[in-house]
Order: sequence, then C-alpha cells, then structure tokens
Amino acid sequence: MGKSYRLTADIDLSDYIARNGGSWKSIGNETTPFTGALDGDGHRITGLTIAAGSSNGESEGGLFGKIKDLEEIGITCIKNLGVEIAESGIHINNTIKYGGGIAAHCKKGIIINCYVTGGGIYGDAGNGTDNPRICLGGISGRISGGIRNCYSTVDITATCSNNGILSGEDGIYIGGIFGWGEYAYLYNCLTTGTLSSSITNPSNSLGGCVGGVAGWGESGETAYCLAANSGGLIAEINGGDQSLSKLNNIMGRYKYYYGTSGLYALA
Repeated sequence: MGKSYRLTADIDLSDYIARNGGSWKSIGNETTPFTGALDGDGHRITGLTIAAGSSNGESEGGLFGKIKDLEEIGITCIKNLGVEIAESGIHINNTIKYGGGIAAHCKKGIIINCYVTGGGIYGDAGNGTDNPRICLGGISGRISGGIRNCYSTVDITATCSNNGILSGEDGIYIGGIFGWGEYAYLYNCLTTGTLSSSITNPSNSLGGCVGGVAGWGESGETAYCLAANSGGLIAEINGGDQSLSKLNNIMGRYKYYYGTSGLYALA
C-alpha cells in the first residue's frame, strides 16, 4: 500500500458498497496501514458508509483506516480530496474505536486540502466492559501527524452506557476535525457540525471530551482554526459527576499542548 495515486474523476461508492454487504471496508488497517499517497485532484468520493455492527477492525472507521508514514517525513499524504458520507453515516463501536471521514487513524501522515460533508459519524462505546475508548473526528479520529486547510460539516455523536466501569483515559473523544491527537499539528481548518457525547455513570474517568476543533490534544500545535458549530457542543454525564466531562469551543482537553494562536469559536 505504498504507491501514489491520483483521482481523475469523482467516485460514487454507493453501488459498490451495496454489492459488498452494505458497509465500506476501510483502506488500510492496524496490520497493513496505507503508506502511500492519494491526490484527489479536486474530485470527491461520495456514498461512504460503515454500518452499525460492521466487522471492521480497530482502525477501520473511515474512507482510509490507518495511514502511516514509514519514513516520518511526510511521504504519506492524502490531499485535494472531498468525501461525502452517505445519509446512513459512519458507525463506530468499541471494536473499531477510531472514526473519521478521511482517515480513522493517521500516524505521522499528512492530510491537506480535504473536506468531509454529508451524513453523520456515530459512536457507541457499549457498556464499558471492553476498553471503551472511542475517538471521533470529522477528518480523523486519531492523529499523530498534520492536518492543514481542511473542513468538516458533519454532525458527530457518541454514547457509552458503562454503568461505572470507565477508568483511566477511557471515554469518548470528539472533535470537529480530530478526536484524539498526540503531536498533532492543525492549521487553517473549519468545523460547523453539531458535536455531542453522552455517558452514563462514569467512574474515575475523563468521561467525555468534546471540542469544536479537537477532543483531546497532547504535545502539538493548533493555529488559525474556526469552530462554528451551529448546533452546539454537548458533553452529558448521566448519573455521575458532571465535572468528568470536558467541553470547550476549541479543544475539549489538552496536555503539554503549545503553540495555539488565531483560534476562533462561534458555537
């Protein structure tokens, strides 16, 4: 999966998905990540959907599953691409874990000049008995790399009825651009969708982290981004300590984060 590709026309995935079980199988996964490059050349891919109960693995919750730059110098790149999610949406559970319109998990890769529109991204972390951490973003669910000049208009929502089992850093992480980022560098991005999480009876946990741009950021940089989440931001705790949820118009929570400038929120 280390070759370079360029689109020469728009692609509608609807018929292909309908003929193959009604759910998209992401390009690249935890075992065999996509290590090449795709230039959309201004074209778009439509009809993307991942069904609830999909057999996709941990990093297979987007058009691309896991993308990874083996050389760590920006060779792996998705650029100049639009993705329109089907009305049925992308559905993530605690088996898939990461969900995003462009890539579920971007490790040291770069996403440039891309956008995601259409149906929503939906997460269900179940009852919290099996590592209930899910990370959802309009562009990428989890990233340790770069996103530049991108926007997302999709709504994102997730729930966890864990009955007090959540612990440590388990929980729900939602951001308009990315859900969870380590050494993530984000520039010139826009998000407009409604973002919401709902967790029942959390215990000793971060609960839900919801941010207009990013859910959680650790050691990275975010600059010149706009969060215009028209439907608002919601981080509900039902039957527990509301302080366990982290809600912010830009970033739900950050750790060792630096270099924030030119950030605007209209939510």
